[in-house]
Amino acid sequence: MKFNVPNRFLAFFAWFSRFNFTVCRGGDQSLFISQSLFTSLGGFDEEYKIYEDNEFIGRIYRKATFKVLPQEVITSARKYEDNGTVRLQYHFTMVHLKKFAGATPGSLYAYYHKHIR
Repeated sequence: MKFNVPNRFLAFFAWFSRFNFTVCRGGDQSLFISQSLFTSLGGFDEEYKIYEDNEFIGRIYRKATFKVLPQEVITSARKYEDNGTVRLQYHFTMVHLKKFAGATPGSLYAYYHKHIR
């Protein structure tokens, strides 16, 4: 992944997306999957208004091989610019930690809605 603006802080976090670990997955990274695997996993969980891609990728890791391709996907830094880069990364980290601790889709969305514009 690569952001559309030159920013060392964002470049640091984007750099980790090249590693094949669930903790390195996040939104805006792109995902190619066969229809049969998508269907067998039940598709996206509609309970999630946010984090649906991360939740789905977690299910992929449990059932199939996941490969990270070397090409970059360019993504917008707009949300970071609107919220502040460190502040937004903190809140995204909190969403990940809350999910890891067992938070429901609704509570993740409530946290996101409260802290992120």
